[in-house]
Amino acid sequence: MPDAVSPALIAAFGSGSSASRASFLSTLHAACRDLGWKPGAFRAPDRPMSFEWLELLTPDSQHALLLDLDGRVAALTRTAPAFGRLDFADSDLLEPILALHSGANGPSTVLLSRATLTADLRPADLVMLRALGPHMAHNLDYWRPSTVGEVIFNYWD
Repeated sequence: MPDAVSPALIAAFGSGSSASRASFLSTLHAACRDLGWKPGAFRAPDRPMSFEWLELLTPDSQHALLLDLDGRVAALTRTAPAFGRLDFADSDLLEPILALHSGANGPSTVLLSRATLTADLRPADLVMLRALGPHMAHNLDYWRPSTVGEVIFNYWD
C-alpha cells in the first residue's frame, strides 16, 4: 500500500473539514468532460450503506465513482456497486484531472487507488481512517474489516 496516502489524508482532513457535495459533483462533471466520459445517474444510498455513487460512462465501458458520505474519499469501481461486492479499479486519467479541478473548490476529495483499498489493514491505515471521523473508529472496532475499502465503502447498518 502506498505510504503517501495516509499522511495526505490526515493533513487534509484531520481537522474535520469536509468537501461540499455540490463542489465535488461540479468538479467531477468537469473532469468527465475533459476525459470524454459521461456522468450518468447519481445514486443516493437506498439501504444502509456508507457511500453514494455516480455512474460514469466511458467510451468502452461503465464504471461507478463511489463517494463516502462525508465527501472526503472517493473510489472507482469497474461495475455498479452490488451488495457486499465492490470491484475497485484505477484510472490514470481520472485522478490527475480530478485533482486539478478540485483544487479551486476547496478541500479535495481524495481518489484512493485499488491497491490502497484492497490491501490488508496496517497500523498507519488505522490512524488515517480514524482521522476521517468517529464513525470510522466504530466501523473498525465493531465490524473488524480487513481492508481500507471495507471500512470506508460498506453496506453495514
